[in-house]
Amino acid sequence: MEKITTKKGLILIIFLITLLAVGAPAIQAQEGPEDVPMKEIETPTELEEMINKFSRLDYNVVVHSEGEKIQDSLISYQYQGVEDIQGVEADVLLFEMHGEARQFSSIKVWFDGEDVKQMEIDGEIIPQQMAEMMKDTALRSVMFPFYQFADFRMEEFEAMGDVSIREEVLAGQEVTVVMIEVQELPEYELERGVMELAEFEEFMMVISYDYSSSEEDLEVKFSVEEIEFR
Repeated sequence: MEKITTKKGLILIIFLITLLAVGAPAIQAQEGPEDVPMKEIETPTELEEMINKFSRLDYNVVVHSEGEKIQDSLISYQYQGVEDIQGVEADVLLFEMHGEARQFSSIKVWFDGEDVKQMEIDGEIIPQQMAEMMKDTALRSVMFPFYQFADFRMEEFEAMGDVSIREEVLAGQEVTVVMIEVQELPEYELERGVMELAEFEEFMMVISYDYSSSEEDLEVKFSVEEIEFR
């Protein structure tokens, strides 16, 4: 993905990049932001959060710049259970990357709740000391949509955009999906943007986005293809 260097461009990325669902049927109702029940929005940026919430999470990122596709990546997260390593029980997580513009094919992590005990990158075992040094860089490369969304102030875009809601089934639950659509916001270098959030039982999270930049010839699409809760 091309780097957006302006502060406004960074805000745009924070607004639009992150996590979870499947395509949308027709909108059932139009409502103002004040009518939409908004629970706390949660964004997984730590290994504990991935472990506690998800058995599987597949998400796709497609980027076009100047009409040319520069990224088309499917990232698949899987929780693989518990293994004994170095005398302690550790949760095992696997990230697999497919498509264009990827740095790795797979990253496997053994995590004991506090420390990364071991990593395996493309089949190569990384010992604990080196794994601790590499973990932030490696994990940000596969969890970047969540990191970038974490500090976003949702209420700002609620106030600026058209808000609608509908009901659908995601991850085996009937949920409310909130869609926010904005057009031509020069202050955010935004030509258009659509973002969707799903309201699960205890939290809300972003499930898809599609936007075009007005200052850079850039189009970015993000969607989660599959999700399974633990």
